Parts: sequence; C-alpha cells; structure tokens
Amino acid sequence: MELYFSLVVALFVTIALIPPLMRSAERWQFIDLPNERKVHQEAIPRVGGIAMGTGVVISMLLWLSMQKVVVALLLGLVVILIFGVWDDRKDLNYKIKFLGQFIAVGVVIVMGGVKIAVLPFLGIEPVTDYIAIPLTIFFMLGVTNAINLSDGLDGLAGGSTLIILGVLAAMAYHVGDLVVVVIALAIIGSILGFLRFNTHPARIFMGDGGSQFLGFSVAVLAVMLTQNPEVAISPALPLLLLGLPILDTLTVMVTRMAAGRSPFAPDKNHFHHKLLEFGLDHYESVFVLYLIQALVVLLAYSLRYEGDEIIVGAYLLFSVTVLTAFYLPRRLGWKFRSISGSHAVKQSIHARASTMPAVSAQKMWHVSMSVVTVIVAGYLLFGVMSIDNASPDIGLISAIAVLFFLGSGFTRGRYVLAWMERGGLYVVSASVVYLVQSAESLPEVFNSLETPLFIALTLAIIVALRFSSHKKFEITTHDFIVIFIAFVIPSIPNSFISDVRVGEFIAKLIVLFYAIELMLVFLNRYSGYLRLSVFLLFCAMGWRAID
Repeated sequence: MELYFSLVVALFVTIALIPPLMRSAERWQFIDLPNERKVHQEAIPRVGGIAMGTGVVISMLLWLSMQKVVVALLLGLVVILIFGVWDDRKDLNYKIKFLGQFIAVGVVIVMGGVKIAVLPFLGIEPVTDYIAIPLTIFFMLGVTNAINLSDGLDGLAGGSTLIILGVLAAMAYHVGDLVVVVIALAIIGSILGFLRFNTHPARIFMGDGGSQFLGFSVAVLAVMLTQNPEVAISPALPLLLLGLPILDTLTVMVTRMAAGRSPFAPDKNHFHHKLLEFGLDHYESVFVLYLIQALVVLLAYSLRYEGDEIIVGAYLLFSVTVLTAFYLPRRLGWKFRSISGSHAVKQSIHARASTMPAVSAQKMWHVSMSVVTVIVAGYLLFGVMSIDNASPDIGLISAIAVLFFLGSGFTRGRYVLAWMERGGLYVVSASVVYLVQSAESLPEVFNSLETPLFIALTLAIIVALRFSSHKKFEITTHDFIVIFIAFVIPSIPNSFISDVRVGEFIAKLIVLFYAIELMLVFLNRYSGYLRLSVFLLFCAMGWRAID
C-alpha cells in the first residue's frame, strides 16, 4: 500500500498547494515575464516547483524509513529546491546556481554514499573515489541542468521526466529496490498534479526550483538503481534512460561553441525550438518529444541486462537517428504546415454544435451531466460500502481529510475550498478504484454493473463535452502521459503494477477524473452539497477501514 499512497499523497499535496501559491505569486515576486526567448505572451506564476517539492518531501517522510540514503536525498532535495526557488525570485548568477547544485550533490555523495563507482567496460570492481566522486558530480550536475534547460514548452520537462520515472520505477520494483520505487512514485504523483495546471496553455510554471528538483531527483535515482551492487543492471543504462535531455544539452552546447559563443549563452537551438521552427504547434512539438522519450526509455528497459557495448551502441544509434531527423528537414527547408488533427476535430465539433438550437444544446448538456453525476455518486458510494479490504493506511488518510474538512472545509471562501473539493474527489476516486481492483470478493451486483456503468459514464462524458459551452476542459498532452502509463507500463513483464491490473485501474481513473472536472463546473451552484458529499465519503471510507 505504501507504493500507492506515496503517489497519492504527493498528488494530493501538489494539487492542494498550487491554487494558493498561484494567488500569492505576484506578491512574492514569483512571476515569469515574457521575453524574446520565451513562447508565452503574458506573466505566469512560477511556483509549481514549491508545490511539487513539498508534495514529494511529505510523501517520503510518511512512507520511507529514515535510513542514511533517504535522509541524504531529502536534504539534497531541500537544498536544490531552496536555491531553485531563490533563482526564480532573484534570477541568480549562474555561479550561485552551480553552488547550490554542488552542495546538494555533495550531500548525497558524502552522507548517502551515492556515487558512480562501477563504470561501463571496466568490470564489476569499483574504481577509486578519486575517479568516482568527480564523475558522479559531473553526471548529476549535467543531468540536473539538462532537465532544467529542457523546460522550454508547457508540460515538456515534467512530462518527459514522468516518462523516465515510470520505467525507472518498474525496473526498480523488478529488482526489489523499493526505496527507489517509492521515491519515483512520489515524484510521479507530484508531476501529475502539476501537469493539470501546466499543459498548454499553462496557468503555472514549475520554475527553476521545479526543473532542477526533477533533474537532480532523476539523476540520483538512476545512480542509486544502476550502482546497486545487488542489481545486475548495466551501469551504462542511464545513457538511454536520460538520453534525450542529455543529447539536447550536448547538441546545444556544441552548436554554441562552434559559433564562438559561451556554451551557457541562451538561444533558441533546443530540440523544442527546432520543432516550432519546422511549423509544428505547441501541442505537436511536446507530443513529438514525449514520443521520442517514451521510445528511448522503453529501449532502455528492454536492454537493461545487456552488455555495456550494446547499450552504448544503441545510444549512439539513437543519437545519430535523432540528430539526422532534426538536421535533414532544416537542411532541405521542409516545413510542417498542416493544422493538427486535434484542432481540426475541435473546429468541426464546435461548428456542428453551433448549428443546434441553444435550448436543445443546453438540455443535452444538463441531461448528460445529470447522468454523469448520478453514476459517479452511485459508484463511489456503493464502492465504499462494498469494500472489505481497506487498510489502516486508508483510515489514516481518511481521518486526516475529515479533520482538515472540519477545520477549514465549511467556511464560505470559494478560493479556499475549490481545490479541496477537487482534491478530495480525486483521492476518494483513486482509493475506491484501487480497493475495488484489489478486492478478493465483491457483491455480485457490483461486479455485474461496474463495466456497463463505466461504458455509460464514458458515453455521457462524450455527450457532455460535445454540447458544453465551457472551454475549460479539453484533451491535452497531459492525457498522452496518462495513456502511456495506462497502456505501456502494464505491458512490461513483472512490473509492480501488474498486481492490480493497472491498465484497467488507470483507464477507470481517466474516466472518473474527466467526470469530476465536468461535475465541478456543473455543480458550481451546489458547492456546499458537493463539499458535504466529499466529507461524508471520507467518513465512510475511514469507517470501513476500522470496521
């Protein structure tokens, strides 16, 4: 259960913190202003890193024992987050940035003993610390800054890191390294919570605090996994796992030096800038880079037990292929000019919807949303009352939520409560689906009706989206990430999520989360009843845990 809750706690904390942080961003001067190098046209809060980092740290404190490496990583994460947030507010000199990164890396090396001691092509004997420590510092600083520099489009750095962590967690579980699994899942949870606010057009940025936090985390976890003496995974594997951001950063630096400029000088030569130059729009550029990242990490998984020469050879082949794919179109002057399929579909849907009488469209919206509300309410209530496998952890989460609602949940401030309703429904939904999936026995009527109800719910959501006048909720690259986790990760043999049929689990969550977002719009006038319903669901779930 700690695997599940490490993700859920980080997700919930991140979602809970983002709205109040966004409202405070201007006062505390955490605002990203547009300039000639940036693709956004208005000032946007860059406080996502604070929410993500807090969610991960709280989750680690709750679900991990405080062994030496965990304490060292926690301290390193706090250091990297402090310097990153400081940079977001003051635009620090690069020397101070490197100082913060160097301190964080030094903490995990000295206190945690995390270092690259076994090198590719040199057998299993560890090298001396005079080689291992400088190499580890160079690698971790490089990856931290590679992820930081890749944060150029909405959702790009977070989504790419999430894909890496998904496969990293699967590999760690397969070899029994549960510390790496729990940390990776906590970071995944925080990214999922952040991406709902960050996919284009972004309402919030993670800032340097967030991107450095992610880069540092994934670098440390990659070293922890591949340098574990009890694990047969090749020490060269991080080349493939982190291949795309590393290649992007190296390419940009070489290009700058070839032009006689500093390798750290800002420009528009990153892969995402080149995709935009080719004529792809924001969504398409992010999607292409997600796809490349997904392919290379799956290649890493399939080659994890192969020899160093095969992994390095695969990385070189990958690098040549990617660089050629970016070089040839530019050399030949090719451009991608067609409208994306998603935009064409949206235009077609809105055009057809506009031809219907307003009363008819409004009636279809209300009928479909009534169906959505009844099905979701019935499923959650009947699910809570049918389960008999709720653990004490479920009871603890429910008790905390109940106390939180009692303490601040029945005030009148909408700004305080909107995130509580959303976050509460997300946590209850995820908990119910998980418990139903892992239950040994359920009432026959529940088993018979569950699949037809989800089919009906999906159809009702489609109808509601078709006739909705709200443009708040639409398909984003965030959904590609969820689909990747739902359908690719479960197909990995012996992955940790096969025990609960996670493909089915996340498919149901996708449907429920879409329904929740629509319900929050539909039931806006009845927010008090919605809040009370969430409170009662937490009470019922806690009661089932102690019953």
